[in-house]
Amino acid sequence: MNLFVNRKMAQGFVAGIFALIFLTATSSMGQQKSPQTKDSGGFSDNAYQLMLKKWKEGIEFYALGNEPFWSLNMDFEGIIQFKTMNGANVKFFANKCEVTMDAPVIRYRKKTETWEMIIELSHEKCSDTMSDDYYHYKVKVEYKPAGKTEYEVFSGCGNYVPDFRLNNIWAVVEVNGMKLFPNDFKKGIPRIEFHIKTESVMGSDGCNNFRGSIELQHLIIVFGPLAGTRMACPNMDKSDEITGAISGKKLAFEFDSEGFLLLMSGGKTVMKLRHID
Repeated sequence: MNLFVNRKMAQGFVAGIFALIFLTATSSMGQQKSPQTKDSGGFSDNAYQLMLKKWKEGIEFYALGNEPFWSLNMDFEGIIQFKTMNGANVKFFANKCEVTMDAPVIRYRKKTETWEMIIELSHEKCSDTMSDDYYHYKVKVEYKPAGKTEYEVFSGCGNYVPDFRLNNIWAVVEVNGMKLFPNDFKKGIPRIEFHIKTESVMGSDGCNNFRGSIELQHLIIVFGPLAGTRMACPNMDKSDEITGAISGKKLAFEFDSEGFLLLMSGGKTVMKLRHID
């Protein structure tokens, strides 16, 4: 449930009550452990380091399977590579394969003179039976060398590789075309922190603290509903505008030429953020 709604609170006694709620909630937040299980979200140290390595290599989606072991690396603007323990090692340009989307499934098809392949990404939780790492996608690869009549099927798990530039603290400088200034807010300029390892977001709307979950896909951030404290402050409409722009939303993102982070919906920028050094 989104706890951020437009509201007008009386000062005095009511504000005192919410100040008490603020202190209690903040203390509770500080005691929460970073989620790192396949049920609650978040990544193990090994998975996190592997994704960081993949990101540095330009990989945007990866998948792994065993019995037999196989791997898949996908650069959507470059090369897709599929390898197996029994000797298969095929590469092809991503922009030269057929792509079909039937949410929550995406299929990539490629046929050459020497082999055929179908890659299927299903958006559902998946667990590696060897490492018990957490994945957002079940992956199936069907591979058929020339001369064979049936596909060999490889099943495993995969994740989009997050853009690690997000893994920072960002000041919100503009929301829905409205420029923001520190003096407009009781606690200074609003800020957002993205935490890739725990798949979480936290921050301040200039008055209240908030936190929630995120899932990072290719050039997309999926925000879960935000929850947080509810103190009364001046300019609450601006604070509400900030949380309302991201809570429960699926937003595209990009970095502009000046290094600003832009969150977008339908091609329109809904939030502009500046990295805090």
